[in-house]
Order: sequence, then structure tokens, then C-alpha cells
Amino acid sequence: MAILYKFVKHLLKYEAGISEDFEYFGKEKEILTPLFVGYNQMIEMNSWGIPSGESVKKTHELIDYAIKQGVSNHKNDPGGLTICGITKDTWNKACSLGVFLGHKDVSFEKMTSVQWFLIVRRLYWDVWKADDILSQELAEQVVDFYFHSGMSATRQIQKLLHVMPDGIVGPKTLNALKYAQGSALCSQIKRARLDFLLKLSRRDKYSAFAYGWLRRLVDW
Repeated sequence: MAILYKFVKHLLKYEAGISEDFEYFGKEKEILTPLFVGYNQMIEMNSWGIPSGESVKKTHELIDYAIKQGVSNHKNDPGGLTICGITKDTWNKACSLGVFLGHKDVSFEKMTSVQWFLIVRRLYWDVWKADDILSQELAEQVVDFYFHSGMSATRQIQKLLHVMPDGIVGPKTLNALKYAQGSALCSQIKRARLDFLLKLSRRDKYSAFAYGWLRRLVDW
């Protein structure tokens, strides 16, 4: 089954520019190296049992670091202020769904690693029931497309699954996904997403984002 923590590494790379694939120096290297070690331990232990307290701690320290680095507010971005890929509208939706019940401090501008992780799980990963998808690559392709493009992504995926493209992830869509051929669907999603992003990037207000969008897809 697919593991959410593996997918989160992908989000940290493209939403905050934080990745063990990059070369860091000085203080940044000193901070990030042990955090990546702890995070990888979290992923490994998550496959076998309950992760250690230290690996959990390091993982959330890494996400906190990414949250601070991944703040953007581009004038052409319809989402406005975005924190590590999360917009204010998404935050408000999470609040309305009770995602943060029991949390003392609930502020978009002061988002914590736990709150960010809960949004990713509840509003994206769980919507597609990704824990039950056998292929890690397929789970990540589907959820990342949805994370990046919302209902437009859902419609594109539904067309590939030969389901009514209504933009709603319901039982028919999930059932079709369950029986889809993983590797073949991954290739189809990449192609559909590339076509979608190329078309979108031709609009003047989105042209500034084209390189980042395509790198995110091609580097997969």
C-alpha cells in the first residue's frame, strides 16, 4: 500500500524547495542533514510498525522548516498567499470540516507542521483513499495532480478512468481507480497533466509558473 510520508517528501521539494537531492552548505546543511535522516527513518519504520519518538520529532522539524521556506504570494497566483502549497481557501475549508478540532492555536499565518500534515492527509490523500492504492507511484501521481489542480485534475483522471467527469471523487471514481492498471494509468496521467499545464501556461498570467510546473512533472 502507498505511504503518505513518501509523498510528503515530494511536496516539500516542490512547494518549499527542501530536498535531500539538493546540496546544502554551512548552517543549512547542519540543520537539514539530521532532519532528513530522521525523516527517512520515519518512512522506513512506518512500513514496519510504530515510528520512534525521535524520528517523529525530526520529521515535524523538517516540515516546520519547509513551512517557513515555502511562503509565496505571487501577484498572478489566484490562490494568493500560499504556505508550502496550502492556500487560505484550503485552510478555511479544513477549519470548516473540523480538521483542527482540539488545537489551541489555529492561525493560517502561524500554521504548524501538524496542521499542514493534517490538511495534506484529510483534504488530499484521504479523498482518494490513497492508503489503499497498491502502487506508490500511482497514489502520488493522482494525489499530486489533485493537490496542484483540484477539480480540474479530478476531471482529467476521471476521463482516463472512463467515469463521468464531474470533478467529484466518489465511489465510482474510486472503484475504477482500484481496478486500473497502475503503470499504464501513471503514464496516461503524466501525459494528460502535461497537456493540461501546457495549455494553462499559454495564458499570460500563468506563464511565470510554467517552468516550475513542468519541472515538477518531468522530474518525477
